Amino acid sequence: AAYRAALRLRPELQEAKVGLGAIVAAGGDVDGGLLLMNDGVGAMPDLAGFAAEACSRAASARLAVHDIPGGLSLLKRARSLSPTNLSHRVALGGALEAAGDDDGALAEYRAVVMEAPESPRSSARIDAIYGRRNDSAARVAEWRHLADLHPGAAWPRVHLGLALESGDNQEGAETAYREALSRNALLDIDSALFRRVRDAEKGRP
Repeated sequence: AAYRAALRLRPELQEAKVGLGAIVAAGGDVDGGLLLMNDGVGAMPDLAGFAAEACSRAASARLAVHDIPGGLSLLKRARSLSPTNLSHRVALGGALEAAGDDDGALAEYRAVVMEAPESPRSSARIDAIYGRRNDSAARVAEWRHLADLHPGAAWPRVHLGLALESGDNQEGAETAYREALSRNALLDIDSALFRRVRDAEKGRP
């Protein structure tokens, strides 16, 4: 009601239009809400980040009532409004995964790790998707590629080690774990092999 009153009195208040759009979208009229938010951002591009957060909140409301298409539409708009805010990609990946679109989810999680390689949550979701596919070779190839792209990052090497260990390549896994620990000696994961490697590395002079 406050947003509607503000718009009646001062239609140039684009922030209020974005806020009203989020309320409308959260209530179920996703297209109408997005139209209001897009109008607000179109008139005042500096509101893009604010609108992205508004889309994300509205998406949470739609997903809570199992409106998957509505939630996805809002999360995709949040991603496009604020492409550098990786939390929107993580949320979109989760919604796509819940909707059964593993390819779409994998693309989002991969984009997160490409930009922020030390991202344990997205990394774990990549592994979960490959685990469901029972595709050990593709999982190893994914992490080799990401590790090569980020030579200073530890987590891609952790997940490369996990992928190799899962495929019974203990020697390769040990090498990957040593490389990860050389980049971050404080790492700890739920792997007996990793812990043996870590303890051995601690004992080195």
